[in-house]
Amino acid sequence: MNQITAIRTRNYNPGTFQSDDEVIAQFVVRNPHLQIVLSILDQNIGAKSCQHTLIVAPRGQGKTMLLARTAAELRSSKQYSEVLLPIQFMDDNHEISSMADFWLETLFHVSRECRRIHPQLARELFDRYSDYVKQWHHISLEERARGAVLNAAERLGRRLVLMIENLQQLHELIEKDTGWELRQILQTEPRIILLGTATRQFKGIYDVNLPFFDFFRILNLNPLNTEECHQLWTAIRKNQEHPSEREMRPLEILTMGNPRLLVLMANFAQCKPPDHLMEELVLLMDEHTDYFRAKIESLPQRERRVFLAILDLWQFSMPREISIRARMEIRMVSAMLGRLVKRGFVIVRGSGKKRLYGSADRLFSILYKIRRNQNEFSSVENLIRFMTVFYTEKERRESIYSLIHEVSQTLIPQRHSNRDHAVNTKMAAALPHIKHDSQQNSTAALIEKKCVLKIEKRFDRKDFDQVIQIVDQAISSESREPRGLSALYTKGQAQREMGTLKSAVLTCDEIIKQLEVAETPDLQLWRTLTLILKAKLQTEEDNIQGALSTYQKFLPYLSHPNLPLKGKLRWATQYLGMQILLGHGDLQAALETFRSLYIDFDSNNQAHIYTILHSAINLAAAGVSPLDLLEIISGVNAHEAVMYPLILALKRESGEFVRAPEEALEVAADICNEIRRIPVTTTRN
Repeated sequence: MNQITAIRTRNYNPGTFQSDDEVIAQFVVRNPHLQIVLSILDQNIGAKSCQHTLIVAPRGQGKTMLLARTAAELRSSKQYSEVLLPIQFMDDNHEISSMADFWLETLFHVSRECRRIHPQLARELFDRYSDYVKQWHHISLEERARGAVLNAAERLGRRLVLMIENLQQLHELIEKDTGWELRQILQTEPRIILLGTATRQFKGIYDVNLPFFDFFRILNLNPLNTEECHQLWTAIRKNQEHPSEREMRPLEILTMGNPRLLVLMANFAQCKPPDHLMEELVLLMDEHTDYFRAKIESLPQRERRVFLAILDLWQFSMPREISIRARMEIRMVSAMLGRLVKRGFVIVRGSGKKRLYGSADRLFSILYKIRRNQNEFSSVENLIRFMTVFYTEKERRESIYSLIHEVSQTLIPQRHSNRDHAVNTKMAAALPHIKHDSQQNSTAALIEKKCVLKIEKRFDRKDFDQVIQIVDQAISSESREPRGLSALYTKGQAQREMGTLKSAVLTCDEIIKQLEVAETPDLQLWRTLTLILKAKLQTEEDNIQGALSTYQKFLPYLSHPNLPLKGKLRWATQYLGMQILLGHGDLQAALETFRSLYIDFDSNNQAHIYTILHSAINLAAAGVSPLDLLEIISGVNAHEAVMYPLILALKRESGEFVRAPEEALEVAADICNEIRRIPVTTTRN
């Protein structure tokens, strides 16, 4: 991939008042399509009959940008600039209502394009255009205007590439007989090459009885894939923190891979996705309320009512469902749906009685649902929360280690005052140079001087070698003080981060040995935490039998009535226990542990959402029946909303056909793919 520089993007009218260099810099994706267009144009050079091309895609998919980039290439490349001349029409050709109008408009744009290469001819053509406009009623106007265009091409020694947007509108204005005449001209006149765009494949190109049947080379612009979305986002936000491709997936889903919508999101995003994705959507809605409102208000009242019903249903729906939601007669709704499809607001799937209708722009449904529900906790917000957890990079997810660390921090006494903290931090700076055997009462003294604080800072900076060195120099392996235990515990985590799992297990064994007899609840909790860490390390070593043995040792401690933070530990150990049992091949015991885990599920906790999601994925991948998982997950109505994509995925895995919002279905499909990718023996989080 070429190095990308920061770009200023256009949401609309790319190329207008921009240099060719600016257009080329702005063109980030669609390079394969550009090469196809240039290849077709290259084949037309010198051909007796030209191949004409139609680029088809919904609004916002980059058709205008592709034309602008093609024009820039034809002007700037020596290979094309001497033989082809790009003639760019307006985005909406409202001036054209007949073939005479078509050739007049062509003449106007040819005169405009000639200004940079042949000023004198440009003036002549514009004067002729002005003269023809005054003779608009003349019977031979079309023939004279067409002749002037072809004569200009002859004098320039170039073939004219007519770039016409929304060709489906132009086709509707051309009468049947006139259409056959235009086809004849384009087939026999090599000086004219037509490069058009359309928002859909209109009837004229697939009806054998109409003039343009089998006439165009059709080039479809598909939605951007995840890699292309990532490439575009990175280009727009060059100097910002970049997401991974996985983290881009939520925006690909929400925008349906639409470059225009993705550019809008990138220009207003405050952080990388999926961080604060809901807030970014609200900000986008706030900044573009007038635009979205204008689009909806541009529709006649009945069409608007049907369209709003589709937005509120938020899934591809049958006409009868839309009729009920819009509170309109089914015949009227069917007529309005046809008009909305024609306008490009709605797309249709299926045929006959199985036709389903949905919004062409997904973001319209999302933003409508946000506005309609306002401050209520809506289905959109639940979906966003789920996506934020599912698509966040693995190293940023909260795992069992973060849960254990949170509990361990509650056992360390409160830090000293600010004055004592400053003194102790200064004294602790010399720690690496102090020998363990030269200390008087070393453990107590160093703990008092904030040794643990220094260790934690090094750990946060990922200086794991320094963490281990400081602990080995300063902390006795026989320490039973909270800060000493915390330091030893951190050493084990540092060894784990460095990949020395066996050393980390040995460090855990040192702590466990010192706490063989734990008299107080705090020491019992330290022993339990260390056993949990050891069991987790053993799963990462693929020592499942050892992890199971360790798991059985710490389970009795969790039933202690005075054990601090029992709820946190219960959640962490149930998750770990499920992984161990799964790795051991005891699917039924793992499923029952998952059931207990789900009873304690807090759907407002992102770490809990992650844990439940990936537990279900691992269980399904190991062979647990999706129906058994559904029975557990669907049994608590309060959690169904936030786990909706997972429920859809499990239903699909069980063979059930489901209809739901497209965004949720795509997330469910990704979950299904992840289930199939995970090896049966995988138990790691």
